Amino acid sequence: MPRRFLRIGALAIAASWVTFGAPHDASAQGSMRGIRGGVGMDTTGELAYSAQIEINDFGDGGSAELAIGVFGAGSAERYRRTRNSRVNEYREQTSVAGLGLMANYLFMHSPESRAPYLLLGVGLGALDVDWTIESPGDTAVGPPLPGGGFSNTEDGIVLGSMVNVGIGLRLHDNADLRAQALTMLVSSTEAREDLKFVPALTLTAGLGF
Repeated sequence: MPRRFLRIGALAIAASWVTFGAPHDASAQGSMRGIRGGVGMDTTGELAYSAQIEINDFGDGGSAELAIGVFGAGSAERYRRTRNSRVNEYREQTSVAGLGLMANYLFMHSPESRAPYLLLGVGLGALDVDWTIESPGDTAVGPPLPGGGFSNTEDGIVLGSMVNVGIGLRLHDNADLRAQALTMLVSSTEAREDLKFVPALTLTAGLGF
Protein backbone atom coordinates (compact mmCIF):
# COMPACT_ATOMS: atom_id res chain seq x y z
CA MET A 1 0.00 0.00 0.00
CA PRO A 2 2.77 2.63 0.72
CA ARG A 3 4.30 2.03 -2.71
CA ARG A 4 0.89 2.63 -4.28
CA PHE A 5 0.59 6.07 -2.64
CA LEU A 6 4.15 6.96 -3.66
CA ARG A 7 3.48 6.04 -7.28
CA ILE A 8 0.18 7.94 -7.45
CA GLY A 9 1.61 10.93 -5.56
CA ALA A 10 4.63 11.22 -7.83
CA LEU A 11 2.44 11.11 -10.94
CA ALA A 12 0.09 13.72 -9.48
CA ILE A 13 2.93 16.14 -8.70
CA ALA A 14 4.43 15.76 -12.16
CA ALA A 15 1.10 16.14 -13.98
CA SER A 16 0.09 19.12 -11.85
CA TRP A 17 3.37 20.91 -12.55
CA VAL A 18 2.96 20.46 -16.30
CA THR A 19 -0.72 21.46 -16.40
CA PHE A 20 -0.93 24.21 -13.78
CA GLY A 21 2.65 25.34 -13.34
CA ALA A 22 2.70 27.97 -16.06
CA PRO A 23 1.94 31.43 -14.62
CA HIS A 24 -1.09 33.30 -15.92
CA ASP A 25 -3.35 36.15 -14.92
CA ALA A 26 -6.34 34.20 -13.60
CA SER A 27 -8.46 37.18 -12.57
CA ALA A 28 -8.14 38.86 -15.96
CA GLN A 29 -9.46 35.72 -17.65
CA GLY A 30 -12.45 35.32 -15.33
CA SER A 31 -11.00 32.16 -13.88
CA MET A 32 -9.63 30.89 -10.59
CA ARG A 33 -7.17 28.24 -9.50
CA GLY A 34 -7.89 26.12 -6.48
CA ILE A 35 -7.10 23.08 -4.40
CA ARG A 36 -9.60 20.64 -2.94
CA GLY A 37 -9.59 17.61 -0.70
CA GLY A 38 -11.78 15.46 1.49
CA VAL A 39 -12.75 12.00 2.65
CA GLY A 40 -15.85 9.84 2.70
CA MET A 41 -16.99 6.23 2.33
CA ASP A 42 -17.15 3.63 -0.40
CA THR A 43 -19.82 0.95 -0.81
CA THR A 44 -18.02 -1.37 1.63
CA GLY A 45 -18.12 1.23 4.43
CA GLU A 46 -14.36 1.79 4.22
CA LEU A 47 -12.54 5.11 3.85
CA ALA A 48 -12.58 6.82 0.46
CA TYR A 49 -10.63 9.96 -0.41
CA SER A 50 -10.44 12.59 -3.12
CA ALA A 51 -8.10 15.55 -3.74
CA GLN A 52 -7.44 17.74 -6.74
CA ILE A 53 -5.83 20.84 -8.19
CA GLU A 54 -8.34 22.73 -10.34
CA ILE A 55 -8.96 25.68 -12.63
CA ASN A 56 -12.46 27.18 -12.88
CA ASP A 57 -13.43 29.26 -15.90
CA PHE A 58 -16.49 31.34 -14.96
CA GLY A 59 -19.27 31.73 -17.52
CA ASP A 60 -22.77 33.25 -17.66
CA GLY A 61 -24.79 30.19 -16.58
CA GLY A 62 -22.10 28.23 -14.79
CA SER A 63 -18.43 27.34 -14.74
CA ALA A 64 -16.20 24.91 -16.59
CA GLU A 65 -13.64 23.16 -14.40
CA LEU A 66 -10.48 21.29 -15.37
CA ALA A 67 -8.76 19.34 -12.61
CA ILE A 68 -6.03 16.82 -11.92
CA GLY A 69 -7.03 14.63 -9.01
CA VAL A 70 -6.04 11.67 -6.89
CA PHE A 71 -8.69 9.41 -5.40
CA GLY A 72 -9.19 6.03 -3.83
CA ALA A 73 -12.01 3.64 -2.92
CA GLY A 74 -12.95 -0.01 -2.91
CA SER A 75 -15.85 -2.33 -3.66
CA ALA A 76 -16.92 -5.87 -2.73
CA GLU A 77 -19.22 -8.32 -4.51
CA ARG A 78 -20.80 -11.64 -3.52
CA TYR A 79 -22.64 -13.70 -6.13
CA ARG A 80 -23.41 -17.20 -7.40
CA ARG A 81 -22.71 -18.63 -10.82
CA THR A 82 -23.35 -22.02 -12.43
CA ARG A 83 -20.31 -23.77 -13.88
CA ASN A 84 -20.39 -27.36 -15.15
CA SER A 85 -23.90 -27.86 -13.73
CA ARG A 86 -22.71 -26.81 -10.27
CA VAL A 87 -23.64 -23.63 -8.45
CA ASN A 88 -20.56 -21.93 -6.98
CA GLU A 89 -20.24 -18.94 -4.68
CA TYR A 90 -17.78 -16.12 -5.32
CA ARG A 91 -16.46 -13.12 -3.47
CA GLU A 92 -14.57 -10.32 -5.22
CA GLN A 93 -12.78 -7.34 -3.70
CA THR A 94 -11.47 -4.43 -5.73
CA SER A 95 -9.35 -1.62 -4.30
CA VAL A 96 -8.49 1.36 -6.51
CA ALA A 97 -6.10 4.30 -6.13
CA GLY A 98 -6.06 6.60 -9.14
CA LEU A 99 -4.74 9.70 -10.83
CA GLY A 100 -6.96 11.32 -13.42
CA LEU A 101 -7.79 14.37 -15.49
CA MET A 102 -11.35 15.54 -14.81
CA ALA A 103 -13.54 17.87 -16.85
CA ASN A 104 -16.54 19.12 -14.85
CA TYR A 105 -19.32 21.58 -15.54
CA LEU A 106 -20.74 23.47 -12.55
CA PHE A 107 -24.33 24.58 -13.16
CA MET A 108 -25.49 27.81 -11.42
CA HIS A 109 -21.92 28.44 -10.22
CA SER A 110 -20.47 31.95 -10.19
CA PRO A 111 -18.18 34.10 -8.00
CA GLU A 112 -21.15 36.11 -6.68
CA SER A 113 -23.61 33.27 -6.04
CA ARG A 114 -24.08 31.69 -2.59
CA ALA A 115 -26.79 29.29 -3.81
CA PRO A 116 -26.16 25.54 -4.21
CA TYR A 117 -24.72 24.43 -7.55
CA LEU A 118 -24.78 21.12 -9.42
CA LEU A 119 -21.67 19.39 -10.75
CA LEU A 120 -21.48 16.87 -13.60
CA GLY A 121 -18.22 15.60 -15.05
CA VAL A 122 -16.18 12.87 -16.70
CA GLY A 123 -12.54 11.94 -16.58
CA LEU A 124 -9.79 9.62 -17.71
CA GLY A 125 -6.82 8.37 -15.75
CA ALA A 126 -4.40 5.71 -14.54
CA LEU A 127 -5.92 3.40 -11.94
CA ASP A 128 -3.80 1.23 -9.64
CA VAL A 129 -6.09 -1.76 -9.09
CA ASP A 130 -5.72 -4.45 -6.41
CA TRP A 131 -8.23 -7.23 -7.17
CA THR A 132 -8.98 -10.54 -5.42
CA ILE A 133 -11.50 -13.28 -6.16
CA GLU A 134 -12.26 -16.25 -3.89
CA SER A 135 -14.53 -19.28 -4.23
CA PRO A 136 -14.98 -22.19 -1.81
CA GLY A 137 -15.59 -24.74 -4.57
CA ASP A 138 -14.59 -23.51 -8.03
CA THR A 139 -11.14 -24.91 -8.85
CA ALA A 140 -10.96 -22.80 -12.03
CA VAL A 141 -10.66 -19.59 -9.98
CA GLY A 142 -7.01 -20.09 -9.05
CA PRO A 143 -4.59 -21.74 -6.62
CA PRO A 144 -5.97 -23.43 -3.49
CA LEU A 145 -6.01 -21.53 -0.19
CA PRO A 146 -4.43 -23.01 2.98
CA GLY A 147 -7.77 -22.99 4.81
CA GLY A 148 -9.78 -24.30 1.87
CA GLY A 149 -11.22 -22.77 -1.24
CA PHE A 150 -9.53 -21.18 -4.23
CA SER A 151 -8.32 -17.65 -4.94
CA ASN A 152 -6.73 -15.43 -7.55
CA THR A 153 -5.29 -11.91 -7.30
CA GLU A 154 -4.10 -9.19 -9.64
CA ASP A 155 -2.33 -5.89 -8.90
CA GLY A 156 -1.49 -3.46 -11.64
CA ILE A 157 -2.17 -0.12 -13.34
CA VAL A 158 -4.87 0.10 -16.01
CA LEU A 159 -6.48 2.90 -17.99
CA GLY A 160 -9.90 3.77 -16.61
CA SER A 161 -12.55 6.44 -16.71
CA MET A 162 -14.51 8.37 -14.08
CA VAL A 163 -18.00 9.84 -13.76
CA ASN A 164 -18.53 12.64 -11.25
CA VAL A 165 -21.85 13.92 -9.86
CA GLY A 166 -22.18 16.31 -6.95
CA ILE A 167 -23.73 19.32 -5.28
CA GLY A 168 -21.77 22.22 -3.84
CA LEU A 169 -22.15 25.48 -1.96
CA ARG A 170 -19.90 28.53 -2.15
CA LEU A 171 -19.27 29.79 1.40
CA HIS A 172 -16.94 32.63 0.42
CA ASP A 173 -15.36 34.10 -2.70
CA ASN A 174 -12.48 31.65 -2.30
CA ALA A 175 -14.01 28.72 -0.40
CA ASP A 176 -16.72 26.12 -0.92
CA LEU A 177 -17.93 22.66 0.11
CA ARG A 178 -18.97 19.77 -2.15
CA ALA A 179 -20.69 16.45 -1.62
CA GLN A 180 -19.84 14.34 -4.64
CA ALA A 181 -20.20 10.79 -5.90
CA LEU A 182 -17.22 9.75 -7.99
CA THR A 183 -17.52 6.42 -9.79
CA MET A 184 -14.39 4.80 -11.20
CA LEU A 185 -14.86 2.51 -14.20
CA VAL A 186 -12.05 -0.05 -14.10
CA SER A 187 -11.35 -1.66 -17.46
CA SER A 188 -11.11 -5.43 -17.71
CA THR A 189 -7.92 -7.48 -17.99
CA GLU A 190 -7.10 -11.06 -19.00
CA ALA A 191 -7.47 -12.27 -15.39
CA ARG A 192 -10.39 -9.99 -14.48
CA GLU A 193 -12.72 -10.26 -17.43
CA ASP A 194 -15.51 -7.84 -16.45
CA LEU A 195 -15.70 -4.06 -16.11
CA LYS A 196 -15.74 -2.90 -12.48
CA PHE A 197 -17.69 0.06 -11.10
CA VAL A 198 -16.14 1.46 -7.91
CA PRO A 199 -18.21 4.36 -6.47
CA ALA A 200 -17.26 6.63 -3.58
CA LEU A 201 -19.15 9.37 -1.77
CA THR A 202 -16.94 12.15 -0.39
CA LEU A 203 -17.27 15.56 1.21
CA THR A 204 -14.57 17.94 0.02
CA ALA A 205 -13.54 21.47 0.89
CA GLY A 206 -12.07 23.77 -1.74
CA LEU A 207 -9.86 26.84 -1.49
CA GLY A 208 -9.32 29.20 -4.43
CA PHE A 209 -6.37 31.51 -5.02
